[in-house]
Amino acid sequence: MANQRRPTRPMYAVGPLDIIDLMGNDLTPGRNFGLFHYLTSIVVTHPTEGETNCVVDLSGYGSRANSLTKDNVYLTCGRLLKNPNGSYHFFYEPHLSLAVGRSEAFIDERRHSRLLGKVIAFGFGSIISTQQKAGVGPNGGHQEDLEVVMRHHDWNSVTRALVDFETVYIVPGNKVLGNTFGFFVVGSEALIIGNITQFDEGRGAWMVMTSMFSITSNAQNGAVAAIGTPSSTGSTNQLRHNLRRIGSATTPTPPGRAPAQVFSTPGEEPNRENALPSNIFPTPTPSTSRLSPTPAEEREAGEIDEENNEVPEDKDDYHFVNTDKKGKRAARPVTRPTGPTPNNSQAGPSSLSEAQKKFKKL
Repeated sequence: MANQRRPTRPMYAVGPLDIIDLMGNDLTPGRNFGLFHYLTSIVVTHPTEGETNCVVDLSGYGSRANSLTKDNVYLTCGRLLKNPNGSYHFFYEPHLSLAVGRSEAFIDERRHSRLLGKVIAFGFGSIISTQQKAGVGPNGGHQEDLEVVMRHHDWNSVTRALVDFETVYIVPGNKVLGNTFGFFVVGSEALIIGNITQFDEGRGAWMVMTSMFSITSNAQNGAVAAIGTPSSTGSTNQLRHNLRRIGSATTPTPPGRAPAQVFSTPGEEPNRENALPSNIFPTPTPSTSRLSPTPAEEREAGEIDEENNEVPEDKDDYHFVNTDKKGKRAARPVTRPTGPTPNNSQAGPSSLSEAQKKFKKL
């Protein structure tokens, strides 16, 4: 288990970066794709010196066609991590980068950078310490802030090694986040989002002013229990088979609105329980029962019935086959009686006598 990989706990960053200089690439001869290196900076506020540009190495895997240009500002995103020598490296994504203008366009009339505090950090890691410290409110008033130190764990694509580093997140004690200090427990994992405002030289860590956060796991119970949602698999109340709404729990269809079954699967047995007389609703009673109407009752006013002149086979006595003296069998022409059909009591003897006469002639 010594070679088991540790899951990363990265610190992502999104924001505008000024390309100060080009630092070459790792392209091999005859290839256009590789790792390109640049020099950029993250603008923060120093406690005593004010606005400060902290130099950061910038690298990204791409082609010559989408390489960055010196003295231009690009809005990009990537992973921000610490090098073994104490400097920081930003690994950006070229396909998520956008050129927003020349570098001089982001300097105001007082020669201050408009990029101050515009890099947003998305830090995911383990909380290793918390401490309340005095802070300054929006109007210069006093407030108690919470200083959360979180450890990150990520992969350095240049040195090809795993690195651990720390970041300081300041949770302001304002009306929005002032009552959330109890969520930050040492040993728990959290996702904290905020803008990079300072750099702590003593710790060699960035300081992030928190705007949003989420506690992904708790040190006391190991993990936050997920809220169960009803499963749509095998639901008999689904309007359509395997219809699922992505991102929300499925709402079962009320039984009264369930569609009738039109098609049946081969080999599927019918529901015999529903066919029992006790399951028929409403229960048949003499008052609710009604016999099927006779043909006369079904006929409406002005409707004429169609006569059925076809004689049933059991009442047709003229279907015998005659044989002449030469031994040939010939079908006798069938003649249909034109008069009313006699009843069974009269037709029986006459039919028998005729059959006897025919038998004597043979």
